Amino acid sequence: MLTCSDKPDLGRRISDRWPGAKLVDRLHEPSWGYRALHVIVQEEGCWVEVQVRTYWQDVWAQISERLADAWGRQIRYGAPPDPPDDLGKGLSRTQVLAVVQDLSARVESYETLWTDLADLRREERRLELPPPSPQEVEALERAVEQRRRLLEPLGAILEGLPAFLGDA
Repeated sequence: MLTCSDKPDLGRRISDRWPGAKLVDRLHEPSWGYRALHVIVQEEGCWVEVQVRTYWQDVWAQISERLADAWGRQIRYGAPPDPPDDLGKGLSRTQVLAVVQDLSARVESYETLWTDLADLRREERRLELPPPSPQEVEALERAVEQRRRLLEPLGAILEGLPAFLGDA
């Protein structure tokens, strides 16, 4: 599984293959919830952008793009959705976008914890430390699982989005 800590290395490996490649870091400088590492390279005279992102960042980006296609491309940059704002379902487009923004923060929280755990395990092996106690492992796994469950709405939103947008 690709983690946030792996992406800069992968981005460098990609950019090393193309002289003059440009890296754009949306991991540490997200844009309205969007997070990814962009590697912009020139291949056969054409500029190509490679986006390096995790599974959950990709799911979030797909949701955001589908909403932007339906409600106006400007929402990708923080502008309000095209009118009418009222969806007639007890929700407004603005409220839906606020939920999507919250989910972006949940993705970051989960991936930060996952990366920290992976880094800790690498450091354990490097230092040849004794393995953590079963209680410590259980506590860490519980924390990862709790944060993973926070992401479950992303999958449900992505699955239901076509029908939702068809009614909007």
